[in-house]
Amino acid sequence: MGGSFTGAEACRACHADAFDLWQATPHAQALATLTAQGKEGAPECVGCHTLGAGFTGGFVDATTTPERGGVQCESCHGVGSNHVDNPTAEYGRAGAQSCRSCHTAERSPRFDFSTYGPRIVH
Repeated sequence: MGGSFTGAEACRACHADAFDLWQATPHAQALATLTAQGKEGAPECVGCHTLGAGFTGGFVDATTTPERGGVQCESCHGVGSNHVDNPTAEYGRAGAQSCRSCHTAERSPRFDFSTYGPRIVH
């Protein structure tokens, strides 16, 4: 994987507009949807509803790493520490492939990138 997770708050320092847009999306509340269903510890769910579950520095559980809850910047754009260290370097263009890693036909049968993608453009 290379690098380490920084979390959405670190991204906010330089990308405040994108952060504000993200906070108003269901992605920001993705862990809460699991919690409401009692599935916040389900391994088959947390990989998509949190940041970095199963990876060093990623989501462990809602008590230990609440700041890693939700689908965050790095969930789609990749680990952020290298970008923080070198902000001018090419970094994590997200597109349909990023979305489809979680929005599969099985889990999100109505997902259509051409419809939903524009809602998160930043």
